Amino acid sequence: MNTDLYDASKVASYFIWDITRHACALDHWYCAEDIACYFEVLGIRNLDDALSFLKKDKDDVEYVDFLRNISYRIFLYTRNDDSLFNWYAAEKLTHTTEWLIAVSKIAEIFHRLRFVNNADGEIGIQSELIRRFYRRF
Repeated sequence: MNTDLYDASKVASYFIWDITRHACALDHWYCAEDIACYFEVLGIRNLDDALSFLKKDKDDVEYVDFLRNISYRIFLYTRNDDSLFNWYAAEKLTHTTEWLIAVSKIAEIFHRLRFVNNADGEIGIQSELIRRFYRRF
């Protein structure tokens, strides 16, 4: 499970770097984990679940809230206060199939950690914030 988590996190964080060009690699990793945690809470654990959010109308409240949460996490970890840049980065990420697959895979692993409470699985989670979230269960 840790290898899958590592590989998916690496791919997801690469795409975040590719779009934001933020200098700190660890921030990309934390951002990918945080977005995956958000996906897991929403019940997005595979590509089809993610695409169901993206098929909504761009004016739909759920679609706007979905992108707003992703762009907020990009802001938190890249410290870029240009809200339009963060919004467009979120849109670009959500229209990248490889990124959606990677983040959904991380969310699936987080889901298993939440309900199986496998302490060994926490080793692969880099962000202390995400670890604390899953220790509550």
